[in-house]
Amino acid sequence: MSARLLGVVTGLKSEARVLRGLDVACISIGGKADGAAAKIERLIAGGVTGLVSFGIAGALHPELRCGDVVVAERIADEKGDVFVAHPAWVRAAAATPRSVTPGLTRGPSQEQAQTSTWIPAQGRDDEGVGGGGGAILGLDRMLASPQEKAAAFARTGALAIDMESHHVARAAAAQGLPFIAIRAISDRADEALPSCFADFVDGAGATKMSAVLAALISGRVSLRELFAAGRSSRLAHQALFGCRGAVAGLR
Repeated sequence: MSARLLGVVTGLKSEARVLRGLDVACISIGGKADGAAAKIERLIAGGVTGLVSFGIAGALHPELRCGDVVVAERIADEKGDVFVAHPAWVRAAAATPRSVTPGLTRGPSQEQAQTSTWIPAQGRDDEGVGGGGGAILGLDRMLASPQEKAAAFARTGALAIDMESHHVARAAAAQGLPFIAIRAISDRADEALPSCFADFVDGAGATKMSAVLAALISGRVSLRELFAAGRSSRLAHQALFGCRGAVAGLR
């Protein structure tokens, strides 16, 4: 094992394949809370010296589009805990071409900015922030409707949401390891997702084709929705491929 080895946690096996060929130890946890902590603990026990949450995410900020990349300065969870990413890694990743979220101009309302639960996000008008910073909200459930996403944005100010970064951040904090989250947007804040999408991935991050077919047959999802999700996912994965250099440089 090399002297310094990054541990990368993804939700999907397809996200892990983006990093194939890099000197990293990678696991996929399928966005499942059950067993996530144990899997990450085993990864840490293998001797990794830092953790990366890498993959796709849903937008909470209304100006984010599919293929945009969020390099998170902090991770928040539903309990209100906030974990600060390794600043040097954030600066390095945000400086890498194709790995910087575009500047966002729509900041919080005055009421939101004065709320104690507001997590400062990239693009706040009162801070003039640019670049790829901000917060990611980690949840153990998918937010499927625009209303749910808007409520989460108003409540937390996080730019995006995923189902792995909070597990990574918590494990890194417990072990005193540096961490970062690099996430490409795969669905917009105003976009509704069929709730059955959460059933399409197993605990190892592989697609459950039987669940996809069952949803199609039952009418819970349409071919049009699947094709649209596939196009968005491809855009996000292409953006993730552009972040390989950012991950490789985290040493």
